[in-house]
Amino acid sequence: MKIVRFSQGAGPARAGVIMGERVIALDELVAGVPSDMCDIIADWDRLKTAVASQATARAGVPLAEVTLQAPVARPGKILAIGLNYADHIKESGMDTPKEQVWFSKHVNGINGPFAPVEMPKPPSISSLPPDVSFTSATVAMTTRSTGSHKTKQPQTPLALKPAVPPIPPTGCGPITVTPASSIVAPPF
Repeated sequence: MKIVRFSQGAGPARAGVIMGERVIALDELVAGVPSDMCDIIADWDRLKTAVASQATARAGVPLAEVTLQAPVARPGKILAIGLNYADHIKESGMDTPKEQVWFSKHVNGINGPFAPVEMPKPPSISSLPPDVSFTSATVAMTTRSTGSHKTKQPQTPLALKPAVPPIPPTGCGPITVTPASSIVAPPF
């Protein structure tokens, strides 16, 4: 039994369990079940017996007819460890780290399984103030389905070059301020 968040058609996301090739909504199995996944997980020891006993008697919805959503819609924070498995280290061409490398991800980066990863459209040059111009950048992305790393050259340049560069905070990452007073974002 797997706990999931799912939606059906244009309906709202609901918590459910996968039983075989079917999804059964938790609110159809247990009265008063919390709607928030974090609350369900916190109360799972109490809920799992009731869910297991009721789930076998319910038909549910075929898994193919629902859209699986991110398990937790808006987590408080997402912390990740970089270069945490051998294949990733090998494909990055980097050395195995001697210590864990932690980084955070934006919570609005949450996406459901099998959902497309949408890249935002860069602003048009005419919508920018006159003191901002563009330089070219390479965009790197990791696909969620295969975990493979792909690099693409965008059709529209992405790195901004302000007329007066800001002073980058210590440890902010790969930003280089050049003597020509421009910010160049190296390829990710």
